[in-house]
Amino acid sequence: MRYADWRRRRPLRPGTEDLFVPPTPVAAFACRYDGPRVTPGMGLGGQGGTMLRTRHGRVDDADLVRLVDDLNRAKRGVMRCPFNPWSVVVLHFDYGEGPPAEIVMGVVGCFNATNGTRDAIVPRLKLPEVVVPYT
Repeated sequence: MRYADWRRRRPLRPGTEDLFVPPTPVAAFACRYDGPRVTPGMGLGGQGGTMLRTRHGRVDDADLVRLVDDLNRAKRGVMRCPFNPWSVVVLHFDYGEGPPAEIVMGVVGCFNATNGTRDAIVPRLKLPEVVVPYT
């Protein structure tokens, strides 16, 4: 999948207009996707390449609470980047019932996040261990 495809997704769970991640998810599933690397200043990175899943795992308990709090406190807006991120994390929040919430965020190269309704700048967000370290 290409990064531009993720950016066009619509929100799944009601409440994403008010909070980045609506309250009380029971778990989250994190997937990291890596694409071709580029040299800054050499054009739009990763835009034409396919991103492949390289790491994934479940997030729950204290890590889940911290992640939801951090995302909901993130500064609203879009970071201006000279190129697309070459690593993306997709966070799928499960609520047990009803539709999930999904966050897509660049984690290397450009640090934007979106839930389909809202955008945030997340350069210092501590990611779950299942999708780090950065490469």
